[in-house]
Amino acid sequence: YRKVTRIPTPRPTSFYVKPFLERMAKLAEPYTQKENASVRLRITPSDLLVYADEDLIGQVVLNLLKNAAHAVAGKPDGEIVVTAYCTEAEQVAVDVTDNGCGIPEDKVREINLLFTTGRSAFTGIGLTNIAYRTKGYYPHSRIFVSSSPMGTCFKIFIPMNEME
Repeated sequence: YRKVTRIPTPRPTSFYVKPFLERMAKLAEPYTQKENASVRLRITPSDLLVYADEDLIGQVVLNLLKNAAHAVAGKPDGEIVVTAYCTEAEQVAVDVTDNGCGIPEDKVREINLLFTTGRSAFTGIGLTNIAYRTKGYYPHSRIFVSSSPMGTCFKIFIPMNEME
């Protein structure tokens, strides 16, 4: 049981964000195609590099892409935009934005509380897993969500050179 539930030790490496996000979009295709959603990537600069555990970040991004695909289900113009860039605070930011129906304001508050404190009444397993794993490996990382009836944006901020 412990082998299955144990969080693995992080294995950070340097990797380019663009091919990484292209691979994540490809892995999410069964979900995005099922919901007839298009995925666009915007990476600036195109050679953006990060030192992190690629598998961990991959789990986070893939989970957010799956959630975004579900959010645009049934929309004829469903779109997911993944934007990656370097912030002035020397963090790599990855935004996963969809044009779905949005998340109710009370749920947004609960999700942000989960991501900032690790404690919340929110019960979503995928997002809870993201919060605990990300905070465990990257104490200075941040994840925020904003939402309106026009869509939702999850923002992940990862320090460029920090691994605990």
